[in-house]
Amino acid sequence: MGDFIEETPIKIEVNGRKFEIREPLGEEIDAIFEKMYKVKEDSRGKKNFEIVISERNKAYLKLVVSAPYEKDGKKFSELDSMQKLAMLNKLKPKLRGELLKKIDEAIMKGSDEEKKLSEQ
Repeated sequence: MGDFIEETPIKIEVNGRKFEIREPLGEEIDAIFEKMYKVKEDSRGKKNFEIVISERNKAYLKLVVSAPYEKDGKKFSELDSMQKLAMLNKLKPKLRGELLKKIDEAIMKGSDEEKKLSEQ
């Protein structure tokens, strides 16, 4: 992997369908976690930690650059980011869930490789 984010998309397969995602930049990962974890105060002033998975899911789906789908005769890679996101959000729940899981695994795998580099 090296010290820098690769330009080559990460290939993942979900139920026989091939997808490609781009590796997120550090600032994108920071933004994902910033939106995902929130501290809320209840009526008694007690602070509670809240996880908002929908924000993470939206950010993860924006990383998909290639998918085996078309819309109006255009390949997925030719669609604008909002059309891509809308299409992926229409996937059946099980397939969408598996895709999100694989994206998370691919991102965390990169993090594990980074950990190995920092331990050397």
